Amino acid sequence: MPKRKIKKGASLRRFVAGVLALQMAASVSPAVSASETISTDPIFNPDYAQLIARSDLSYTGMIAGGYEGIPVANGRFGGPVWQPSQTTLCMQLNHTDTFMYNDASSESTTEGGALGQVYVDFGSAVFSYETQQHLSLYDGKLSITDENVEISVIAQNDKDAVAIHVNDKRENPQPITVELRMLRQPNVVRGEFSAISSFDLSNDGVAVLQQVFSEDCASGIEVNDFYCATAVALCTQDIQGEFSQAGAQSVKLTLDSRGGEFTIIIGGGSTMDESEDISAQAVSNAVNAPAYDEMYESNKA
Repeated sequence: MPKRKIKKGASLRRFVAGVLALQMAASVSPAVSASETISTDPIFNPDYAQLIARSDLSYTGMIAGGYEGIPVANGRFGGPVWQPSQTTLCMQLNHTDTFMYNDASSESTTEGGALGQVYVDFGSAVFSYETQQHLSLYDGKLSITDENVEISVIAQNDKDAVAIHVNDKRENPQPITVELRMLRQPNVVRGEFSAISSFDLSNDGVAVLQQVFSEDCASGIEVNDFYCATAVALCTQDIQGEFSQAGAQSVKLTLDSRGGEFTIIIGGGSTMDESEDISAQAVSNAVNAPAYDEMYESNKA
């Protein structure tokens, strides 16, 4: 019977593997006894605020257009914030459930279906090329600071509401106006499509901008008929003011010129259910919103 030949390389590999196996077996810790406590401390316990802060957005100066605005939202309701002039802060309100058309529309365009815009006019220059803007991703807060003003913008997580907190530090405060604007003419009709916008000032201390987009399907198939309604409700905390109609497309709230801190609350809503009172929901989101400090604390992890 011929002798079996063993390659030297293979024999060496087996020897080394055997030594390593013995070493690993000797290093295994004995089983933990019942009387010993197993640590529950995490192996990796990072500072999430510090980690996420590396993706924060910082900007020096004014942002002139909405397409460049810094977004603040809760995943459903909110929008970009910018400064169209040295005296004015603007925010556009969008909602993920808002559509102007459906796939059966014969009148659709590239026009966007936002809910409205809010302009805060301070009456004198408060923004400049030195304005500091910082979006903190960890707590979802946009901070805008300059010599005479500090502004914080946050969104409420569990309701469709946005808070604009203002600290007016001017020595001689000017009257501040908050304007709620439509995005188009009040009555837009093209064929079977219509976009109807209107204001409601019947709620004490609250202005509501309502929109209804609708279109009966040109084929006559009712299931393809389209409906979407939106609403934006505007009110304030810690300051009083008076609403007035400012033309066909806007309502203005004139605030007391006393300086100091106050908060503008914007509630919103959108639905494709004709039986739902979306204006009532937007008003509820606004008037029942918590104070700014409470809303901010609820955003922290």
